[in-house]
Amino acid sequence: MNNYVSYTPEELAQDQYFIQWVNATDLAAENFWQNWLETYPFKRKDIEIARQIVLLTNQMADSDFSDDEMIELKSAIFEQIAQYETPSIWGRFRQNWAWVAVAASLAIGIGLWWQNTQLVSENTYLAQVNMAKKKYEIIESLNLNEEQKVVSLPDGSSIMLKKGARISYPESFDGDKREVYLTGEAFFEVAKDANKPFFVHANQVITKVLGTSFTIRAVADAPTVTVNVKTGRVAVFLANSQEDTQQAQTKKLEGLVLSPGERVVVEESNIGAVQAPKPFSETVSPNTSQSIEHILFEFNETHLRDVFARIEQVYHLKVEYNEHLMGNCPVTASLTDEPLNQKLHLICKAVRANYVLSEGKVVVSGAGCE
Repeated sequence: MNNYVSYTPEELAQDQYFIQWVNATDLAAENFWQNWLETYPFKRKDIEIARQIVLLTNQMADSDFSDDEMIELKSAIFEQIAQYETPSIWGRFRQNWAWVAVAASLAIGIGLWWQNTQLVSENTYLAQVNMAKKKYEIIESLNLNEEQKVVSLPDGSSIMLKKGARISYPESFDGDKREVYLTGEAFFEVAKDANKPFFVHANQVITKVLGTSFTIRAVADAPTVTVNVKTGRVAVFLANSQEDTQQAQTKKLEGLVLSPGERVVVEESNIGAVQAPKPFSETVSPNTSQSIEHILFEFNETHLRDVFARIEQVYHLKVEYNEHLMGNCPVTASLTDEPLNQKLHLICKAVRANYVLSEGKVVVSGAGCE
């Protein structure tokens, strides 16, 4: 396989393996390109330009331009090329007008050209993240594994990413709201803060909460977005709508508000009917990896070893502690509505212990209760 170091953005955008990565159809390609970027970080700008080219080309292929509109578009593109490209490059690109469009977008600035021609939806994950980068320093996390991946946010919230899911979020939540951007499926445990609402942008849907737990499924290019509520209440509305503007101006949950167990499916610009609650399990099998959406964290004089076993099974984290000293310590707590860090804090406080969460494991230290 090519090492791609000498490739220009135009050459990258024509490479099938690169296109597989951009179109999010191949997890092996995702893994390769992420590792490649870590090895050659100086190529990050070229990679981003090439990604924009591929996305723009996809949109042009799916467009419904009339013949007159197509002629007008080509004419405008040729004029831009004449201004920005040399004659030799002009001759090479003129053979394929669709590729000329890509070259023109590079010459005049992909972002501005994209916005003016409205060829790419502003509700795609990439478009949303690019807009967010104008406001925040963004961190992105991706899960390529079968097991769910835990992501801890700056406010103490926790997110469980399903396989293939990505989440982008600011380095810190400094403003009057907390915003994150999702593609794929994830379970959220949002830290409570009534003065700073939490917004999840996922395709055409925005979910607003003050502190609760819920699942969102928003696969790229899929026509539907699904929101399932486990605890608390969430408001669901469409991006770029009148309600979007109203929700941004208030800290309250208004409009379509879901309660525990309720579910809604949004298809394009149509929000479906709220579906009835479904019961959650109060037990977890000691030998089975359970999904967090269906498990309660309710403990009544429960041995600490059993509490930590549930944490391990649900969050896929290793908990290291002195079982001889602390294993039989009783824990009584209601933690279903708490993010992972708050769960650990309250559990350890109950048994006079401390914890450190790092690199996929929890290390607990304390004198125990014996």
